[in-house]
Amino acid sequence: MQAPTKEDAVVRFDFEKPGSTERTIVDHALTGAKSFRQAIADLVPELRLRADAAERERRIPPETIAGLRKAGLFRAFVPRTYGGDERTLSEVLEAATELAAGCPSTAWVGTLCAVHNIAVCWLDKRGQDEIFADGADVMVGSSVAPMGTLVATEGGFRLTGKWSFSSGVEHAAWIMVGALLKSDAAPPDYVFGFVRASEITLVDDWHVSGLRATGSKSLELKDVFIPRHRAVLLRTVQEGTAPGLALHTQPFYRLPWYPVFICAFPAIGLGAALAMLDGFRDYIRSRIDGFSGVAFQTAPGSAVRMAAAAAEIDAARLVFRRDVAALDRAAQENRPLCPGESERIMYDAPFIMDACSRTAVQLFRGSGGKALYEVNPLQRYFRDIHAMTQHVAMDLDRAGETYGKLLFQNAELALGARDSSLKT
Repeated sequence: MQAPTKEDAVVRFDFEKPGSTERTIVDHALTGAKSFRQAIADLVPELRLRADAAERERRIPPETIAGLRKAGLFRAFVPRTYGGDERTLSEVLEAATELAAGCPSTAWVGTLCAVHNIAVCWLDKRGQDEIFADGADVMVGSSVAPMGTLVATEGGFRLTGKWSFSSGVEHAAWIMVGALLKSDAAPPDYVFGFVRASEITLVDDWHVSGLRATGSKSLELKDVFIPRHRAVLLRTVQEGTAPGLALHTQPFYRLPWYPVFICAFPAIGLGAALAMLDGFRDYIRSRIDGFSGVAFQTAPGSAVRMAAAAAEIDAARLVFRRDVAALDRAAQENRPLCPGESERIMYDAPFIMDACSRTAVQLFRGSGGKALYEVNPLQRYFRDIHAMTQHVAMDLDRAGETYGKLLFQNAELALGARDSSLKT
């Protein structure tokens, strides 16, 4: 049998559906190149060593950002026409879970900045050219709540506002902000505008209990001009008429924004929960009861907590992989999500994060007083996971109300736990 060549390692699939494009799959085992996931996994030991210092500094170290860039995280969703990799959602989010096991704050910043580059693809070609002129590894930060006001002017808009929670903002070259464009004839339009990081005023207010290293500071803009080609109406994204979508025929860029965006969060929560599970195991192995001299590893309570936490994380991860696969499958088959899938994913994301939170509580409660010490990483994972639950997208009550009402209205939805074609 002839040995495989590097040319043999490249397999091309042409999906014969309208609007689909050729996708190149590279077998890294044959080329000898390091896979994306392996490149991310190789960063984890260094991230663990830097985690405490990053938390004290309240920002991701520059060498960590350089490592993420070299591994290809920021270019993961950038179109190939701009030098990117066009990876699937599952590829990137599995790597994000791996990354979070090393440092949840790093995974938070890196994954969100990767996802933001999807939004760049909605802009007019001039806007995309301008942002991706910085290279496929460009970092785009964000604060997407509509806290700004846009006023139309010749050639674009004037933007004023103050935004909070801009993760990784100190490392970003561009910032995507949410704003409202008011009209006398209709309700305000929700707009994403892109500004250069050099145009913002940074507010150093990120003094928090968890995810400290994300450096999620506030920012201000005062009467900053945004050219029309660097602004997009969110409703045009939802309608499939955003100007940039005419440039990119790949179905991935037409996936519904909210389910794609929200999946970034549980990916990171799961990684932090897995790290806490591993940390609990290692810590309990060395913990001795000072009164009885009995090793906690042999105590029934420790074993029960370990088993329950492992099962809960495992179940949550299965749900998460199912949801991400549904998004990837819809893109691959160039079709919309099945009825109810979007709402289910929007609920599952905070549900999974809640499972990670419950797990963190159980493991921490079983770790004793010395888990409180700053040198014990369990307390950092505990704080970081609970900080994640505070994100507005992780509001389980609001998501549950929406999804629950939908389930009452329609018994034939894509529940996932059963064949959606079967009637209850």
